[in-house]
Amino acid sequence: MDTQEKNVTSTIKSVDRALEVLEAFSEINGGIKLSCLSEKLNMNRSGVYRLLQVFKRRGYIEQMHKNGKYHLGMTAYTVGQKIVSNMEIMRSAGPVMEGLVRDYNETVYLVVRCDQDVLFFENAGSSHPVNVMALKGRRYPLSECAAGEMLQAFGITFEEDDFPKQPQNDAHLEVLKRQGYSIDEHRLGEGVASLAVPLLNADKLAVGCLCFVGPMSRFTEEKINSSLLPPLIDAGHAISAQLGYYGFHTG
Repeated sequence: MDTQEKNVTSTIKSVDRALEVLEAFSEINGGIKLSCLSEKLNMNRSGVYRLLQVFKRRGYIEQMHKNGKYHLGMTAYTVGQKIVSNMEIMRSAGPVMEGLVRDYNETVYLVVRCDQDVLFFENAGSSHPVNVMALKGRRYPLSECAAGEMLQAFGITFEEDDFPKQPQNDAHLEVLKRQGYSIDEHRLGEGVASLAVPLLNADKLAVGCLCFVGPMSRFTEEKINSSLLPPLIDAGHAISAQLGYYGFHTG
């Protein structure tokens, strides 16, 4: 390997480490001290410190004066908001989600795939005094919630070596694909129910899901079947049409 190739390899490794540090903050609430962050990432403390100083200068990371903890800064927030506003799926789903909350007063989430997990990416909240914990920004394995099942049933395929295999019940996923929705209870938390429908692109692949999420005390079978599931399915169809899929039949 010549000098130029070595420099490129070194640069790639440095960028990879920097992104690993920045991504770690997506799982941190309330800030974190340098020693804890370096331990969490299993990285050299001085190396993490140098990266944090770069992020501080660019506004991606801020440091609290009282306790010395680091947390995400306004630049990270601003960039994140611009990414969200520029995403086609968010532009299509946002107004529909607000309409669902206005008409049915239950929290709606936009869920997307993130490797072998689902990410509760964005939400429109209800005004009920009793709601379940906020799920925005949380990740769950594909097999552990209704949205994950929909993403698997209509999912984009990956190369075999990209991710570790997860056990799948293909017959169960085929049933869900034919009916076009999935319902779960207790899988996002004790006493929590969710309903999920796929958001399909022109290739009939799920690029996301739309979900009603709320306490099971309100999500009775009668309410689900009569008041929540029909409009959620219609909303999924409407968003899918904006994303290029016009079949409207999930079978």
